[in-house]
Amino acid sequence: MLKRSETLSLLADENIDQRLVSSLRLAGISVYSVAESSPGITDEEVMTLSENLSAMILTDDKDFGEIVFRKQRSCRGIVLLRLTGVDYSRKADHVIKVIDRYGSEMIGKFVVITAERVRMRKLLPGT
Repeated sequence: MLKRSETLSLLADENIDQRLVSSLRLAGISVYSVAESSPGITDEEVMTLSENLSAMILTDDKDFGEIVFRKQRSCRGIVLLRLTGVDYSRKADHVIKVIDRYGSEMIGKFVVITAERVRMRKLLPGT
């Protein structure tokens, strides 16, 4: 069985709570943090950083969907959290369960995680 850190790595956008980042790391998930390494960078710079790190973007920001679908910007993948009002520890548990279940299947997809379900949409060719 693969370790969580071997299935995929994440780049946490600046809007992701650092407690969530810490919880994911404690669970063995490889997480880079914009807030720690490059606070204040633009969404386009986050996209470039994710490419350089070969990491999927973990975000609460729907703008990344527009960047990859309307502007056809290439990306390793995006995980959009729609878990407003969910306590960070429950949020972390939920994200960990999704990663355990889908792992590398998430790569190359736009993944939306809500409290009730997970939706995945393949990114456009060339992304």
